[in-house]
Amino acid sequence: MGSETRPHPEGAPPPPPTLTVRPRPGTGHRDFVAMYDLAATYPDAALHLADLPWRFSSPALSDPERTRLWEDADGELLAWAALSSWNCVDNFVRPGPHEDQVASSILDWAIGRRCQEAAATGVRPPFYATSRHDDAERIARIEHHGFTRDGWHTIYLARDLREPIPEPAVAKGFTIRPLDGERDVAAYVAMHRVAFGTTRMTVEWRRATLRDLHHLSDLDLVAVAPDGTLVAFCVCWITPPLPSRGGVRVAQVEPLGVQPDFRRLGLGRALLHEGFRRARALGADRIEVDTFSFSEPALRSYESVGFRRKYDELVFVRKGS
Repeated sequence: MGSETRPHPEGAPPPPPTLTVRPRPGTGHRDFVAMYDLAATYPDAALHLADLPWRFSSPALSDPERTRLWEDADGELLAWAALSSWNCVDNFVRPGPHEDQVASSILDWAIGRRCQEAAATGVRPPFYATSRHDDAERIARIEHHGFTRDGWHTIYLARDLREPIPEPAVAKGFTIRPLDGERDVAAYVAMHRVAFGTTRMTVEWRRATLRDLHHLSDLDLVAVAPDGTLVAFCVCWITPPLPSRGGVRVAQVEPLGVQPDFRRLGLGRALLHEGFRRARALGADRIEVDTFSFSEPALRSYESVGFRRKYDELVFVRKGS
């Protein structure tokens, strides 16, 4: 540890000593486990927790230079950051007196890395940072680094799994089952792309999620049409027992989707009810989900199955980074 002494007002507590930190690139799976474990130790401070394996599996993080870990002089992990496939800096900082120092260092690194990538590719997409709506210090820090509030945000919702869970009502001829591992990956990717109208999902990404130690096949659900085609999906994640929450587990939906031709058949609702039932059987007392503020149909659908608004995650954009 390094330190320095600064004058301070009479009777005021001295500022914390300057912390010596050593940021380093990520080295793969072992670091992702350590990053998850750090966030799980302080779940109330984590913007993302149960769904981190989904985020860590994204192709963007196959490049170790897109991940940084901050360690103290003794090698103890203090913080991490990852530049996700969503053009956003995911990060977590251990709460404590040095939180602002390390969090500012994370934003400095993220902006610098984005500038390097832009210089190499000639592409400068918008770059995002996020904060809970009630975290004034984090918001001020983000704005100090040149980010401005965007016109949308993410809504986080939670459902108490101790409340009654209806039996899944599946449309005639359709079935719900777990994804059949590698055998279903290509079909899943095709279904996901149609459901969301994107090519971002890849076979490599989906395979990586299956290999993550937090992945549970019982929570990786698909709806199957009468002809055997995969037409909807609901992937749920669940934390290990959290000591700070009395040993209970928290689940999260990430992602849920239905192909357009098969909407309005109740498949999304049936998948959610089955996911609720399975998560509760595994020890979760609540399940969470997030959706965009501009997606009113999704918000209404989640509220109709018992989700209630928990907090908003504000989105800040830094253009030209």
